[in-house]
Amino acid sequence: MNVNEGNKNNVFKDILVVLFLGIVTILSMFTFLSLLRLSIQSDGFFHFSRAEEIYRNLRSGVPFTFIATHTFQQTGVGNFLFYPDIFLYPWALLRFILRPVTAYYVWDSLFVFATFVIGYFCMKDYSKDRLRSVFFAIIYGLGTYHVYLGQCNFVLGEFIAYTFLPIVALGIYHIVFANEKKWPLLALGMTLLTYSHILSVYIMCLFCAGLCLCTLLSRLWINRRRLLALLKAIGLYFLLSAWFFIPLITDYIGQEIVSPGAGFMLLSSPQQMIANSFNPTSALSSHSIGILLMITAFVGWFFVKKNTQELVTYIIGVCLLLMTTNFIPYAQIQNIKWLANILGVIQFPYRLLSIATLFMAITASFIMVSFVRKGYRNSSRVGLIVFCLGIIMTCYYSEQTPLVSQLTSPARQYLKYPKSGTPTSYQALMKEAPGKIVNNDNYNDIFDYEVLFGQTDYYRETAFSVHPKWGSFAPKAFSIQQHVMYVNGHAEHGRPHVAPNKISYEVFISKKRAKVDLPVVAYHNTVVYDNGRRIAAKISSRGTVLVRVGHGKHYLTVGYKPNKVYYVLLGIALLTWVILILLFTGILHRKK
Repeated sequence: MNVNEGNKNNVFKDILVVLFLGIVTILSMFTFLSLLRLSIQSDGFFHFSRAEEIYRNLRSGVPFTFIATHTFQQTGVGNFLFYPDIFLYPWALLRFILRPVTAYYVWDSLFVFATFVIGYFCMKDYSKDRLRSVFFAIIYGLGTYHVYLGQCNFVLGEFIAYTFLPIVALGIYHIVFANEKKWPLLALGMTLLTYSHILSVYIMCLFCAGLCLCTLLSRLWINRRRLLALLKAIGLYFLLSAWFFIPLITDYIGQEIVSPGAGFMLLSSPQQMIANSFNPTSALSSHSIGILLMITAFVGWFFVKKNTQELVTYIIGVCLLLMTTNFIPYAQIQNIKWLANILGVIQFPYRLLSIATLFMAITASFIMVSFVRKGYRNSSRVGLIVFCLGIIMTCYYSEQTPLVSQLTSPARQYLKYPKSGTPTSYQALMKEAPGKIVNNDNYNDIFDYEVLFGQTDYYRETAFSVHPKWGSFAPKAFSIQQHVMYVNGHAEHGRPHVAPNKISYEVFISKKRAKVDLPVVAYHNTVVYDNGRRIAAKISSRGTVLVRVGHGKHYLTVGYKPNKVYYVLLGIALLTWVILILLFTGILHRKK
C-alpha cells in the first residue's frame, strides 16, 4: 500500500468514527429531544435571556448585540460587552426554523457532538491510537460535570468552553513536551475559549503557567525553538481575540462596574465529592465527577505506574480533583492576599472539574484500551469494546435518570406568566420559577421574570450603595429595573420603547431646563439622541444615563457605539481566520 492509499484509508476510518460519534450523540440526547422540556434552573435565566436578545435582534436585521434592550428588564445592561456570546448565535439562528425548546436541545446536541469530535482528534494526535481516542471522546463528552453544565443547571458559558479544553491541553503539551511546530493549537484553543467563557481562559492560563513552571523545575524545557513557539501562539491569539477585549478596556476597567464577586465559595469535602460521584443523582450536583471517573481516580495508579507519561497525567487529574474540594486549605489561602487575588477569581473551585474530567478521562481511556488489547482474538476484542462502551453509556444513563424523572414528574408545575400586579422581584422568582417546567408553549414566559443570577451583573457600583432605611437592599438598582426615571429629582414611571441596542423614553419638560435621569445603565461608550440629534450625557448617582434637556417634548434614545478599534480588530480576526482555513485546507499551498 502506498502513502496516498494509506492516507485515504485513515481518512475513511476517521469519517466512520465521526459518523459513529454522531450516533452516540443522538442516543445520548434522544430522551431530551423526545420530551422537549426544560427544568429551568438558576443560570438558565441568564443565558436563555442572552440568546433571546440575540434572536430578536437578528429578527430585526441587526447582527451585533451590545446591550440588553428586550430582556434583562429592558435596562440596557451590557453583559454582551463583557461576556462572550459568539456561540449563542447558532442557537439564535436555529430559532428561525425550530420552536424554542427544540432549538435549544438541537444546539446542545451540536455541542455534545463537537465535544466528541474534538476529543477524538485531540486524543488521536496525542496517543496515535484510534480506539483509545474513541473511548476518550465518549467518556469526556458524557462526563458528569458536562451533563451538569449543559442539561441540569444550564451553566452554558462553561458548557461551551468544555468543548475546547482538549485543544488547549494538546497545544500546551506540544509546546512543552512534543512537537513545538504545532503551536497554533494552543492559540486556537485559547481563542475558542475566549469566544466561550472568559473565566475558563483565566483558569487555563493558570493551568498552563503552572505546568510550565513545574516542568521547568524538573527539566529545562525552555529552548529557543519552544520559547519562540510559545510567543508565536501568543501572537496568533492576539490577532484572533484582541477585538473582544476592546469593550473591557474602554467600558469596564476602571469604570466601577459590578462583576461576580471573588472568593472561595460552595466548597465540598473529599468525602462529599466521593459520595456524590457514587450517587445516581450525581449529575444534579456540581460536586461530582461521576462513578466511572471516580473509580478511575481510585484504581488508576495500578494501571499507569509503569508508564511515566500516563502516570504524570493521572497525578495531574487526581490533584485537580482534590483542588475542587476543601482538601486544599482555601480558608488559609484567603488570608494570603496576593494568592487570594490570583485564585479567588475562580469563585467556585468545583469549576476545576472540567479540567479534572479531561485528565481523568485520559487515564480512563488508557485503562479501557489496555483491557481491550488483552483480547487475543478479534472476536473477543470486539466483545470487550462493546462491553466498555456499554459501561460508559450505562453510567451516563444512570446519572441522567433523576433529571428525566424531574422532567416527567406529574408533580412538577409548568412555569406560568406572572399574575397581574405580582412583582417579578428576586424573592418572587426564587419562590415561583426555579424547577418549573418549560416547554415550547410557555417558553416566552421565562422573560417575564427577573434573571435569577446575573440580573444586575455589570451595573455600576453606585447602584448598590447602602441606604440606611433599606439596609442591604439596593433601591437604586431596583428603580432601574422598574423603569423609574427622575426629572429634576422627581420620580416618574417611564415606558421603554425598545429596538436592537436602543432604548427610548418620552419625556415632557414643562420648565425651561431639566435634568433627566433615565433608567438605562450607562457606559463609557453610551450614546444618547434627543429627537434624533445626538446630545451630551453624563453618569447619574445610580450609574444610569443623565442628560440636560430644555422645555418641550423629548424622545430620548439611549444606545451603545463601540470604539472604532473594535471593528478594525474584528476585521483583522476574520481575515486571520480566513487565512488559517485556507492554509488548513491546503488551498494556499496548492496555489503556491
